Amino acid sequence: RRGAGCAEWTSHRRSGGPASFRETQTDPDAALPLWCTRGTKLLIPYAVGGAMALGIGLANPNPSNDAQITLTMRTEQGTTIPMTITDVNNNFSPTAVSSFSLAKRSHRAILAKPLDGTGEVRGVIELNANVPIYALGIRFNGLAFTSFRALGK
Repeated sequence: RRGAGCAEWTSHRRSGGPASFRETQTDPDAALPLWCTRGTKLLIPYAVGGAMALGIGLANPNPSNDAQITLTMRTEQGTTIPMTITDVNNNFSPTAVSSFSLAKRSHRAILAKPLDGTGEVRGVIELNANVPIYALGIRFNGLAFTSFRALGK
């Protein structure tokens, strides 16, 4: 049985643990250190193209407000380029996507890439939200993947 989940805990001490990820095409899974950063302005570094893919895990812990999230993809030279992300059915949008809503107390995983999808490109994706959100980057290269933390801006 497959599913996605989310847990919330409260502590007065700094805490962490593993996150379990599964690649759904061929079914390998891995437990990786859970490194999440919370904020209204976050950066996700990326390198996509060829065998490289970028996943982003997002969570909105706010109990009363939906998160309005704006995404901006910039190359390592700082140029803004149009990007596309997967929808809730895991299909890429045929047009550029620059924002979406994340319901209160919910989570979502997306894949992100330049809209034209040509060649390898590196840079950062800027996430701007109206409420603090958590973000975690997941980099795929074939069947291997690893997680990395978002950077606070």
